[in-house]
Amino acid sequence: MAACAIAGAAAAWIWRGWRHAAGFALGAAFSALMFHWFHRVAEALGPDTEMPSRPRLAWLGALRYGLIAGGAYVMMEILGIDPLSIVIGLLVMVAAVLLELLFQLVYART
Repeated sequence: MAACAIAGAAAAWIWRGWRHAAGFALGAAFSALMFHWFHRVAEALGPDTEMPSRPRLAWLGALRYGLIAGGAYVMMEILGIDPLSIVIGLLVMVAAVLLELLFQLVYART
């Protein structure tokens, strides 16, 4: 995931300049944070762990998307970063998952 973020930020810098690269990098950072949260949820679903209460999960989910919306607002309004580059940066997690899927299909034939 880090390789996708670095490559994407470098490509955005070369193609469109530092503002787009910063937007992509910040979107990728939010994407990495989302991946971390999704990973924690997946671990919590295991048989040996205690499941948090539903209201707590709802508040944490709302906080997660509120944090992303607030961060995106600050980046767009105060820093003048293009919203499209932020959205594309948020897709880094999807790109990393697809690359891992392709890697497993090619190299993990056991």
